[in-house]
Amino acid sequence: MRSRDSVSRQKAIALTGASARRTNTAETETPVPTELVYEPPAKGKEPWREAHRFVEERAKHAEGDDPGDLVLLHPRYLRLVWDYYDRRALDRELLPWKLVTPDEIYERHAPSFKERDRVFLVLAHEETEDPDAYFSVVGAAIFRAWSESGGTRIEMIPPILFDRSWGVRVAIFNRRSPTPR
Repeated sequence: MRSRDSVSRQKAIALTGASARRTNTAETETPVPTELVYEPPAKGKEPWREAHRFVEERAKHAEGDDPGDLVLLHPRYLRLVWDYYDRRALDRELLPWKLVTPDEIYERHAPSFKERDRVFLVLAHEETEDPDAYFSVVGAAIFRAWSESGGTRIEMIPPILFDRSWGVRVAIFNRRSPTPR
């Protein structure tokens, strides 16, 4: 017969989650049913290494008069983890804490947008109802800046999810030369 403490402990374990593992402990000779044992998910860490590698493999670094590509980060505290992985130091700028209008993004970042052909938008933990809100706002600001500096075509690649416990998303904005007719 199981003790009251053993039953209480099993109920507490059952409330925290479930996993497929059997255990025996010194306290009880009866195996704990597999549905009552909690194990943390295998995921665990945010996928910053993978997200940074994705950007690094596609980004152009500054050389001579060419400023290279730009990385926009939101929220601002992402700079800490981004800078840890970005030892080659891509140019990066921080978006405002709160979601703002395309005009406000344009006012803050237009000079950087105009001199570049590619912008990466790195997002995590956004607090908006629309998960693509920052993509839309930043895209509109980039479109305006690039239109004013040459009327080129723009390729917008929606946010790509790097999913492990919490998602990190990377969107890409490419300036394309107009196609001759």
